[in-house]
Amino acid sequence: MPFQINPHVQTLSALLAIPNEQFIIPSYQRRYSWQKKQVNALFQDINSLSTVETDNDGHFFGMLLLHSNSHSIFNKLEVVDGQQRLTTITLLLKSIQKAFRNIGNTQRSNNINTFLKCSNIQNNTTPNKLILGNLDASDYGIIMNEGDFEEIKNIRLKDAICLFDELVGNLVANNTLESFWIKLMNIAVIIRLDVGTVKDAYKLFETINNRGLKLSATDIIKNLLFGHASKLNNGEYLEEVKSIWADIVSNLDGVNGNNPDIFFRRYFCSILTRKVTANGLIQEFKTYYYKNVEGASVLSLFNDTVRATDDEKRTIMLGMN
Repeated sequence: MPFQINPHVQTLSALLAIPNEQFIIPSYQRRYSWQKKQVNALFQDINSLSTVETDNDGHFFGMLLLHSNSHSIFNKLEVVDGQQRLTTITLLLKSIQKAFRNIGNTQRSNNINTFLKCSNIQNNTTPNKLILGNLDASDYGIIMNEGDFEEIKNIRLKDAICLFDELVGNLVANNTLESFWIKLMNIAVIIRLDVGTVKDAYKLFETINNRGLKLSATDIIKNLLFGHASKLNNGEYLEEVKSIWADIVSNLDGVNGNNPDIFFRRYFCSILTRKVTANGLIQEFKTYYYKNVEGASVLSLFNDTVRATDDEKRTIMLGMN
């Protein structure tokens, strides 16, 4: 059966213009982790564009993979992939908003606010358009509410917003803020993929070639587990697996320099009682998983050469105990 997806090529103006859409970065996703060089590269890519659309090859932000998991007052869209880039874009928008306000362009500043906030006419509420996971939510709130940056705990978020404030300040000094704004919102494009079913979302995850950070081994292992859980008993285990993974992410915060790949590789060395290389971690995990986890045969990537007998299989979902 083909994927149930709806791809759309959109400018940022179009992506962020729907007032009742809210993008949710789940707690099981990794923390914001773009470094200054990646933040600066995104800014410079935009700055190098021409304000005349026909003069550009265009800037491609990459793909944003979304799954709608609830419809109430707001259409809450779970960000399956693209969370690093989307977060960075909203940080850049916040810097630009402050700059326009500081130079007295209240109209433009208020306009940007509509891209950073949702709107609910009935209750007159304006929550953030983007909601980060539990570990970064407080820091992101400080940035969006223009609080004390010294209270930000995630140094990557602090570095990103401070760098953008500096770079946008240079635009103001050079009288090029307006042209940069036009290029950011109306020239560069992003491919939005709305996925109809959660299992399709995890199928697509590994195939998307992001321009941001390369997918880590932990990201791919997480995706395999979620994809498996989405197929078992009509996905009834998926929320439980997400909750367990969110706890793992929280418990590993600050461990090994916030690089969970190091922990998982060492943990897996203890499971196999032998050396596992960083490059071999994913394949070693998959081989072990397919042999030992009950129901692994439902995975589309299941390899018959590593199929075990029913007597050999045991349920070790996530815990591998």
